[in-house]
Amino acid sequence: MKKHFLHGNHINTLKWLLFALFVLMNIGGSVAQVGKVSITGVVVDELGEPMVGVNVVVKGTTNGTVTDLDGKYSVSVSTNEKAIFVYSFIGYKSQEILVGNQRQINVKLMPDQEMLDEVVVIGYGTVKRGDVTSSISVVKTDELPKASTASVGNMLTGRTPGLIVKANSAAPGGAIDFSIRAGNAPLIVIDGYPISPVDDQYISENVKETGNKLGSVPMDNNFINLNPDDIESIDILKDASATSIYGSRAANGVVLITTKRGSEGKVDVKFSASVSMQKLYGFEDMLSGQDFMRERNKITREIWMNNNNVYPYGTREWEDSMNTSILYPYTEEEISKFRGGTNWLDEVTRTGLIHNESLNIKGGSGKTKYLFSVSNLSNDGVVKNNSFNRFTTRLNLDQKFNNWLKGGVNVSYSRNNIDNVYGESGRSGGSQFAGMLSSAMEFNPTLPIWDENGNYTLNPDDRFGRPNPVSFLDAQDKSQRENILATANVELTPVKGLMIKGTVGTDIRINERKSYLPSTISIGNQESMYAYIGQNRGESYLLNLMADYKLSLDKHNWGVMGAFEFEHQGQNGTTMINSGFPSDNFGWDNMGSGSRAHPDVTSYKKIGERASYIGRINYSYGNRYLLTANIRVDGSSNFAANKQWGVFTGVSAAWKIAEEKFIKNKIDWLNDLKLRVGWGQVGDDGKLTGTDTYFTTYYYAFNNIPTAGLGLGALANPDLTWETKTSFNMGIDWGIFNSRISGTVDFFSSRIKNKIGKRQLPINQEIMEIDYNLSQVDGNHGFEIGINSTNIHNRNFKWNTNFVLSYYRNYYVKRDANYVLGINETQRQDVNDMWQYVVDGMIPAGNPNAGALKFKDLNGYLRDDSGNIVMVNGKPAYSGSPDGMIDEADMIYKGNSTPIPFSLNNSFEFGKFDVNVYFYGMFNNWQNNSTYTMFAGNLQNVALYGENTLKSLANRWSYDNLNSSIPSIFAHVESTAAQRNGYYLEKAWFLRCDNVSLGYTFKTKKSNKYFSSLRVYAAARNLFVITPYSGSDPETDSQAAYPNSRTYTFGIDITF
Repeated sequence: MKKHFLHGNHINTLKWLLFALFVLMNIGGSVAQVGKVSITGVVVDELGEPMVGVNVVVKGTTNGTVTDLDGKYSVSVSTNEKAIFVYSFIGYKSQEILVGNQRQINVKLMPDQEMLDEVVVIGYGTVKRGDVTSSISVVKTDELPKASTASVGNMLTGRTPGLIVKANSAAPGGAIDFSIRAGNAPLIVIDGYPISPVDDQYISENVKETGNKLGSVPMDNNFINLNPDDIESIDILKDASATSIYGSRAANGVVLITTKRGSEGKVDVKFSASVSMQKLYGFEDMLSGQDFMRERNKITREIWMNNNNVYPYGTREWEDSMNTSILYPYTEEEISKFRGGTNWLDEVTRTGLIHNESLNIKGGSGKTKYLFSVSNLSNDGVVKNNSFNRFTTRLNLDQKFNNWLKGGVNVSYSRNNIDNVYGESGRSGGSQFAGMLSSAMEFNPTLPIWDENGNYTLNPDDRFGRPNPVSFLDAQDKSQRENILATANVELTPVKGLMIKGTVGTDIRINERKSYLPSTISIGNQESMYAYIGQNRGESYLLNLMADYKLSLDKHNWGVMGAFEFEHQGQNGTTMINSGFPSDNFGWDNMGSGSRAHPDVTSYKKIGERASYIGRINYSYGNRYLLTANIRVDGSSNFAANKQWGVFTGVSAAWKIAEEKFIKNKIDWLNDLKLRVGWGQVGDDGKLTGTDTYFTTYYYAFNNIPTAGLGLGALANPDLTWETKTSFNMGIDWGIFNSRISGTVDFFSSRIKNKIGKRQLPINQEIMEIDYNLSQVDGNHGFEIGINSTNIHNRNFKWNTNFVLSYYRNYYVKRDANYVLGINETQRQDVNDMWQYVVDGMIPAGNPNAGALKFKDLNGYLRDDSGNIVMVNGKPAYSGSPDGMIDEADMIYKGNSTPIPFSLNNSFEFGKFDVNVYFYGMFNNWQNNSTYTMFAGNLQNVALYGENTLKSLANRWSYDNLNSSIPSIFAHVESTAAQRNGYYLEKAWFLRCDNVSLGYTFKTKKSNKYFSSLRVYAAARNLFVITPYSGSDPETDSQAAYPNSRTYTFGIDITF
């Protein structure tokens, strides 16, 4: 019999092998299944509402996730690793839960008041929100509308009491003015580094020798360099009890900017992109084509009638035969057949376009946390050849080496490139035809762009030599700004409660501007083929050594901080100017080939140092009574050796009334009530321009030959000392109905003494003025209100409202001893008091210059027998009756023109949609309609020089329109600018719909391997303005300055 290979022993062996393989497969399968076990659940808040964005992390690992829109999560773990889940969210108490055999874990997180409090940055430290004793406002970027913004200024406008934001120019990349409580520019501190502005006098200054105007384009602006997506929060220190910790640099308040940092957990990648369209709005309508021709003929007739005493400008009756004596620019046939012409504003403007992209990557472990970001902004403005491009990148790194040692590095870089509008400031810079926009408004609209030879058309009747507006597009005016800000710190905690920290840093800024005016642009008697190069570089280096100790004994809590800080600042700059080049081909790249008689080459260098000793004590008792005291001793090289050191102190206290036994748990609806009071002093040396004696170059003519020599450029004042500001603040923080409604109210006042100003020297001196301390005392007072309300908050619908209002007054407490008071001035007077002449209609028909403004004769001066004005206590005495003269005795007090800013923001969430509607405005705002004033005063130039004018002025008082309320072409005759101001000054209060946004967030599932959240949105800025003001814009109107625009944005935010 044939023997089988698989005999009995083999079969048994095979059975065991199969069994072993089955076991191994099951073990392997079990291991594989362990890695695939998913733990799911839902995280809700104290009200049972789902929480979005809660971190769910396996303790000690980077394995984790965040909750979705419904609060759901899913995390895969190994069942044999005894995994512990950590649930965390800012402002809530973290929870740790052992997974064990659980497959579904639902969690309720409760608010952590301690964590909520630890969010306020106060300078050289932080403090719990509830323990703040000074006037500090906090803006959290995650609480702002969820729509892209290219500007920190747009992000902050009207968002907090006391902070006033105003754009210097609507141009892309235009500088933004920030002021706190109507002061000057505040100190900006970014991640603990105080930023010093670079002197840009060699970049944007008007070249006085030639009259060529580049336009004022500030080359250094701290906020323009920032990517708004990098900012975590902005803390605004307003009163001196808070700002005194920054001493001599904090006279105008402090803005503390904290950038985002990494966090423990999985890597979070967020990409944002948006595209915006900008449409020109608000520009005045100009006459065009046939309307201009008719109006020019009409004004020609009006001038002739006035000169020849013809009614209504005189007593002679009009006769049709007089028409033959008038030299009209155009015949009726020419007007009726005219079909050409140019809308010059259309030729130099366009639809603006903005692209904005930002990438943010953050993450980390228990020891290392990081954030990396990069962004790019490209903005082509509404004016042709005008653009702004910004590139930024940032790396924030935090490293914990062990339980007592950690450190961090912050590095940011930004580069801004700007194509400026040549002479962007229009008429405001000296030359009345310097800007492209002013030329576009005034240039003859009947002319074509080019003549028959292909050259730019010029107005043959224009005596000023105004250039063709389109020719300005051939000009080049480019600016570049680069900034590197880097800091590194090491922090030790050798014993409990003690923190020792050392920080070093540098801030490097490089600015450059190049401009070339080619031969194709003719600007009167100004130089053509004109080239300009300006460069400057600013560097600062900072060293800060700080120790902070905290101690709690029973109900007593102490905090003591001491620091030493040293800063070195250096600036240098150069300029080169030449003209008359043999060709336009090289622009500014061949400066030596110009033929200017005196090529202008200048340079400068400045060095300054500050050393400071800083101290602060915080004390609280029983979580009810709080006290903070600051001191800073500053030394500045801006003063003489015996005046270099200044001591600045501040003290503030607070009483948490709501924590008292007689209120707590007895008044259920009141959960927060705190009274704050503060006093402090700060110094100022930042206005100084000539603190050292130095020599400069002068050119003298000997036998008509220019010869260079040295002359005294500035003279130091050894007695100059610190300008000092002393302020007082009292405020109340309150919250009711579990803080569903909360707010702050602050009252403040301040005095500035030893104000630094200029004193004129005798006229025969080489130096005309020096810096010195005025005896003048300035004052400021006001109040601020901020209210937040959670109107509705449930699963399906949320509605929050925020209201802000600020009121302030700046006034003179005492004038300087050398100041000569004007007629209507007093020693103590509000800075913005308005005194105006009273317009009494217009000169009636039948009189010379009929239709011109006339003014009421209300009063006169008391005069002696010789006709001299009688003076009483240094002031003219009034007669109490009209005297037949229009002078300052006839002015009346019209009130105060200080505006009262306010804002109202409403945000809504329903389902997957979010909506934000933001209004801001100003009460008591007054505006001199400068554009209207300019054209009204130049109406005769329409006939004489072929200038264009506003369409609205065609309805003025004239021989065929005697009932018009608009003055005639002789409006400015027989009156001064001061007299006319009363007529052109308008109420300009406004309510602006500044921002409306609508967003939709797509719900994603955990199975989505591409992204964890996706949001799309649309937004509109500057939708409409409600105002009685007749000009282009009640906030920014200025003679032919860069126009405002209405912006429509579409964007997307993706988190991977």
